[in-house]
Amino acid sequence: MSARNLSALTVDGYERNLTSFIECATSAASRGPDEITKPVIDRYQKWLYQNRRDEAGPLTFRTQYQKLGAAKYFFAG
Repeated sequence: MSARNLSALTVDGYERNLTSFIECATSAASRGPDEITKPVIDRYQKWLYQNRRDEAGPLTFRTQYQKLGAAKYFFAG
């Protein structure tokens, strides 16, 4: 990402979102990247939808999209 001249803040955001995905994906079982399946990603998406930010309510759809986008970017790259 740095090679594409993305800002440090953008790279940091993707890193945080990808870390969140990895933690959720590996919590069910010890999985490597080659063992991430559609049901794992669906479970992560459901977790994002049900996630609450203290008393602020659920994550916005934009935030959910950004978090899923980091995983998509990782697997596409």
